[in-house]
Amino acid sequence: MDPHRVVMLVASLTLVLALGIWDDLRPLSPGRKLIGQCLAATIVYLAGFRISVVTQPLSADLFNLGILDFPVTLLWIVGVTNAFNLMTASTAWHRASPASFRLRSLQFHS
Repeated sequence: MDPHRVVMLVASLTLVLALGIWDDLRPLSPGRKLIGQCLAATIVYLAGFRISVVTQPLSADLFNLGILDFPVTLLWIVGVTNAFNLMTASTAWHRASPASFRLRSLQFHS
């Protein structure tokens, strides 16, 4: 992989990590978090990681997104990021995680 792409990807991941740490220490408004996530997703897009072709639902044909590849990529990255954040923020996530199940099963069987 091109080193420039790697640097941009690491920069976007660092931005998301920094936003998370900052939000833990001093809560950010949802709007500021969204702006930060959109900026990180834009960096990923500019690094060349993008959704430019999708499969049509009722056939195997490919549909080229053209100029819509940026908003689709942005929505996908921000949407998945927020879905993961919601999932990990819930109190049931820790109890329902596969690692937690494995640890509990080891405790009961040993």
